[in-house]
Amino acid sequence: MTRRHSKKTGGTAFIKHFVLSVRQAGSYDALGDGISIQDTDFRILYQNKAQKSLFGDHHGEYCYTVFARRDRVCEKCPMATVFSRKAETATGELSHQGRKETSFFSITASAVKDKAGRIRGGIYAVRDITEHRREDEQIRESEEKYSAIFKNATEALYLIDAVTMKITDCNQKASELSGYTVRALKGMNFRDLYPEEEQDIVSKIFEKASETGYLPGICGINQFRSNKVHIPVELNLITLRSRAKNYIICSARDTSRQREAEERLRLEHERLINIFDSMEDGLYIVNQKYEIEYINPAFRREFGAVKGRKCYEYFNNRKNACRWCSIKKISAGKSERGEWFSPKNLKTYDLIDTPVEKPDGSISKLTVLRDITERKKVEETLRENEKRFRNIFRFSPLGIAIIDAEGNLAEANPAFRDMLGYAEDDLFTGFMYITHPDDVKENLKLFHELVEGKLDHYQIEKRCYRKDGSLLWGKIYAAAIKDQQGKFKNALTIIEDITERRMMEEKIRSAIVADDLTGLFNRRGFFPLAEQQIKVALRKKKWLSLLYIDLDGLKIINDEHGHMEGDQALIDTANILKRTFRESDIIARIGGDEFAVLITDLPGPGVDNLLTRHCYENADIYNQKGGRPYKLVFSMGVAHYDPEHPCSLEELLNKADALMYADKKERKDDKDTSLAETGKPERRLHVRYRTVKECWAAFDDSDVVKIKDISSGGICLKIPHRTTADSVHTIKVFPSVNGEVTSKASVIWSSQGTPRQYEAGMQFSEIDENFKKSLKKFILKYTEK
Repeated sequence: MTRRHSKKTGGTAFIKHFVLSVRQAGSYDALGDGISIQDTDFRILYQNKAQKSLFGDHHGEYCYTVFARRDRVCEKCPMATVFSRKAETATGELSHQGRKETSFFSITASAVKDKAGRIRGGIYAVRDITEHRREDEQIRESEEKYSAIFKNATEALYLIDAVTMKITDCNQKASELSGYTVRALKGMNFRDLYPEEEQDIVSKIFEKASETGYLPGICGINQFRSNKVHIPVELNLITLRSRAKNYIICSARDTSRQREAEERLRLEHERLINIFDSMEDGLYIVNQKYEIEYINPAFRREFGAVKGRKCYEYFNNRKNACRWCSIKKISAGKSERGEWFSPKNLKTYDLIDTPVEKPDGSISKLTVLRDITERKKVEETLRENEKRFRNIFRFSPLGIAIIDAEGNLAEANPAFRDMLGYAEDDLFTGFMYITHPDDVKENLKLFHELVEGKLDHYQIEKRCYRKDGSLLWGKIYAAAIKDQQGKFKNALTIIEDITERRMMEEKIRSAIVADDLTGLFNRRGFFPLAEQQIKVALRKKKWLSLLYIDLDGLKIINDEHGHMEGDQALIDTANILKRTFRESDIIARIGGDEFAVLITDLPGPGVDNLLTRHCYENADIYNQKGGRPYKLVFSMGVAHYDPEHPCSLEELLNKADALMYADKKERKDDKDTSLAETGKPERRLHVRYRTVKECWAAFDDSDVVKIKDISSGGICLKIPHRTTADSVHTIKVFPSVNGEVTSKASVIWSSQGTPRQYEAGMQFSEIDENFKKSLKKFILKYTEK
């Protein structure tokens, strides 16, 4: 009986046998590409030497864990494509993170089939293309540096697609030469700049330049200007090659004057000399005996009268002809172009050596010299500037960083890293990571405007976190670095440590706006802050409360206990205010014994009354535990800022001041009653009394409501509906006692007691002597404290 194998068992045996035959042959080990053989479960059964050297020996492991660091097969995996029979072979790319750097590989996957055409495994070939990627990056950087020279060239320059002959870029000189704008030239076919009869010649010139890589001094063709006027030009072409696309850089120079000279040369040899004499470039003619036959005036100005002398003797101080002399090539009818440094005047020239036929038929060498010393200096300056920038970047005491469009730090100099205490790798998470949260919004706004091109640069002072968590104040200057299309590329950022300056400014600022004795704001510090809060309240339609506080009896304390004790009383008062009010409230000493508190962001009506009550309670606690030979007593006035009826800070202070003096007077009037009934001063602004008999009040002559308690300054009512703070109502108290107890009262606070009942605390606003007397009688007869 024959044993039948399953498909799985048969496939495994086949691929294992295939691997064995590959091992025995050893042919894969001789290949430079990394090769592995996998079964249909993506398990590695074989690796050649090249792949082991790249990734290590991973026999028996799954390919996706080795190459892609994944826990399952990627849908885009070339081997998965082959196994799914979507293609016989598949390709792709792979990035592999090594210990030191990321490597890039091209992948080719193909199937291993048995005789029946069934897929039993696959061959996985990888090729290291990391160097190609690096070359691409180097080419990109070279193009960026070249673009600066391209834009500043003194001749018309065109960057042309070598295949389509379309102009992809050009400089301003090209616009001046052609009469078209730079924008119009981009995308135009270079052939269209020439007459129809010369367009085929231009195409052949480009073909030749693509073959040779460099084709200089092409003359004899005419270029159209935008007004259809023909101008003769000289073209110089050089091929710029890359793996993606080839370009030709073409310089064009108006040779109208040179064309005229050539035309005259054909007519008459003598006229040629006159043309040479009019040239701005230096020119001389040397015969076959190396004798200088002719020099033009421009040449004479540079080198003097050297006609008749041997060229090698004069120019190079040699006894024999120079071995590199081009006269033999010129005699054969060839032109030469190159650069020459003259030891005579220490200048650099662009040379064009051209054969010229004399009337006797002999060939002489005509050399045109163009002084390119300045151009060479510019090129050298660019190289020096790059080197200088690198030195400045490296050794500058100021922090310098290069930031990309995403806000990541691409590069930072040592001073930047030392300033913030970070290692180089720690900084590349982004500059906002080290920015104080309060400064992020403004910094991001400016940075986005820089990236979008709305700004070329910006300056800001902000706080940054050092690595140890401490804060550094930095003055930041950021400028945009743009590519040749004018788009944002990077931001060059310079940071100066101004921490000491800001600390000194803060000390000076505090000294100016703070009270030396209490540490609170003084009048100079209080007014700007309070006025700003009033503006905010008006804009956001919020209420504010201003407390005007007077320390009673300070003169007595100074007279009886000395000024040091008086100063301590002021300090204690300031501490009581600090404990009572929030950090968001503005507390200030605005006079000798006068304080002001601006309460901001009121969470609800009546909160200022609660805080006032706490202030009195804290003063009582101090008086009980302070151990001083005197007691602190305050008089207070509370004024409200209504955004619907705005007023100035000065008006608000005057209102609170008037209420404070009214409170001082009223407290003095109530002093005897309070002491008689309680034996100690009342903590509140006014002593409250609870009614003991059936008492009620008419609320705006409509609602009859119960009285919860009453004082000489106000009343608390139980009302059936909510009322708004600072609203004014008419209150009539019953039963009346020898006269009607009626007054206007403003709502200080309102709160809900039960689902259908509210309470409102109200302050009497129309108080005369008759009202006071009637109210005092009412309190004595119908209330208890």
